[in-house]
Amino acid sequence: MTAEPRASRAHPENPFLAALRSGAVLADGATGSLLFELTGRLSERNHVYEALNIENPDLVSQVHRLYLQAGASALKTNTFGANEASLARLGIVDRADEINRAAVRLARASIEQIAAAEAGDSPQRFVLGSIGPVFGDETIEAIYGSQLRALIEAGVDALLFETFESLESASAVVRYANRIEGCPPIVLHMSLWQYGNDGTWNIEPAEYVAEAVEAGASVVGVNCLAPWEAEAFVRSARKTPAVKSGAVMLSAMPNAGGFERIGHRFMSRVNPEFLGRTARTLSEDGARLIGGCCEVHTDHTREMSAFLKSRQAGIAQLVSASAEREPVGPERKRANGPFSDKLFAGEFVVSVEMLPPRGTESRLLQAKAELVQALASGGRVDAVDVTDGSRGIPLMPPGDFIQAIQEISPDLARTRPIEFIPHFTARDLNLMAVQSRLIGYHARNIHNVLFITGDPPKMSRCGFRRATAEPSAAARDALQHRNRLRAGVTGPGG
Repeated sequence: MTAEPRASRAHPENPFLAALRSGAVLADGATGSLLFELTGRLSERNHVYEALNIENPDLVSQVHRLYLQAGASALKTNTFGANEASLARLGIVDRADEINRAAVRLARASIEQIAAAEAGDSPQRFVLGSIGPVFGDETIEAIYGSQLRALIEAGVDALLFETFESLESASAVVRYANRIEGCPPIVLHMSLWQYGNDGTWNIEPAEYVAEAVEAGASVVGVNCLAPWEAEAFVRSARKTPAVKSGAVMLSAMPNAGGFERIGHRFMSRVNPEFLGRTARTLSEDGARLIGGCCEVHTDHTREMSAFLKSRQAGIAQLVSASAEREPVGPERKRANGPFSDKLFAGEFVVSVEMLPPRGTESRLLQAKAELVQALASGGRVDAVDVTDGSRGIPLMPPGDFIQAIQEISPDLARTRPIEFIPHFTARDLNLMAVQSRLIGYHARNIHNVLFITGDPPKMSRCGFRRATAEPSAAARDALQHRNRLRAGVTGPGG
């Protein structure tokens, strides 16, 4: 088997593939279940969801706009069952070409409408031609020929074959589509599942990826499965040679839920925020096209967009910082102050520990500032390390205390005769708070910190005082009785 998909070689400069290579692209969620929510009717004769492209185009456009407003950058056309075989069973096979072309126009027009209402530059958005599986004995040409040609000629940015369960059928359809003139990049999705306690797959991800690459898919992924199964697939598939080499990219579009045994119950623990975290995890694990399948609606898409944007913003900041700054060397670190300079010189150093004030009494802060000034003037102390919530009680944060001292004694900040080293306790901080505090320290010219576990709040003396300051009458009587017993008094009032 070749390591590089034919579809990728045919579209080296394709904007859709370029967008995927630069980061995660968020697709919309379910079309069918959202149409059901909006209309209250299942897809049936005289109300075929795909036929709404020409019978009720405003409704289909509404679905597209809702997903775009929620943050989606790729729309799936309302053509999942718009192949000739499926439409023939509903008596509207003669409208297959019209239905598919109208679907592309509606998606494209919705994108243009949203872009026109946006201020400034609009993000890149794409139209994916949705093609679902068919169970029957018809030939690929008879089932998909008309639909594929209509979608390609109407100008989709990619073809999305989704919810296939047979690897043989899926690869055959991808090969057929690649032979059509003008075929855009192909995204192949299968509906895989795990079973057994060992997480065995009905089709192993490595086998699936290898066959899809050979067939010519540019993006390989899964849909219509539980979020945790989607994560498991991406973690497994990213280890395959084709993905590691960049020959093919990964995609995942899980359902809004999935039952799993939690304790003695089968439960679904999925809500919009959960799916948002899932989207972020999928992106971190290497998925490039992320979206939703059954029952994933605009609330889920909005959370997924927010989580992905937060991750991308963080990556941009890290890349920017990494590109602009090289790690500082010893000479730069020695300039932090006498404590650092002596450490690099191998000399003996002296540090004095100081507690920040508790409360807002200005005279306490003034007294501590005078003490620091005296230590600096004496020349025997190289650093003052400032505790962080010592003894589990609320004190002024170390960074604020250091800044206040420097404002009271500006010469300490200007001449730096002594270094300030704040203790850093992460017991009550999440990762974002740790990063934020370090950024603040750097801005204040605090370049050394001492990481400690910190005293637990349960040992706080203030809590003990509150609990015992006013004992109850029963407690006082019990205490007096105990004291009498210890003194050998047995009668009352003794």
